[in-house]
Amino acid sequence: TPTSMWLTVKDATTKNIQIDPISSLYSIDFSFYGKGPKGTIPLNSIITSLYYNNMLYSLLRINEQGKGSILLPKGYFVYSIDKEGYNLIVNKQIYVDATASAFNDTLTQKTYSVQFNVKTSTGAYDGVSVLLNGYTPLLTNEQGIAIFNEIGYEKNLAYTIEKSGFIGANGYI
Repeated sequence: TPTSMWLTVKDATTKNIQIDPISSLYSIDFSFYGKGPKGTIPLNSIITSLYYNNMLYSLLRINEQGKGSILLPKGYFVYSIDKEGYNLIVNKQIYVDATASAFNDTLTQKTYSVQFNVKTSTGAYDGVSVLLNGYTPLLTNEQGIAIFNEIGYEKNLAYTIEKSGFIGANGYI
């Protein structure tokens, strides 16, 4: 089975490719996970660069379940992973031989603080419930502030603001 590679050409370029006899290749399975405040999940839609003898050997596409397989020769490889919202893994070394069949790795999700400032027409209001999807709800303090800490990077994270006797608000951050 040939190894697939993707190449983007934007200018004149030279591409060095190393090929090996099929008899010296080993089937290796990779699994990548993301760990954050909401737990650990398989990371999908990743393309991992694998380097062999300081040259790009192949690009490995990770599927929706966070898994990918590739045929590799015996030797030392390094890989890097760049996934939006997660801390990078750069130049991680692995050794491939007849005893190695699988590698797992976990990226740590980037986290942030999110502050809500809740007011009425007359000023700040305390005791307002602020719900952030997947996190413990908070109540605003006397300055009308609710601060969520260690919120994992996420697009379109839903929030709801509620207080009995007031029109609520909701949206996405």
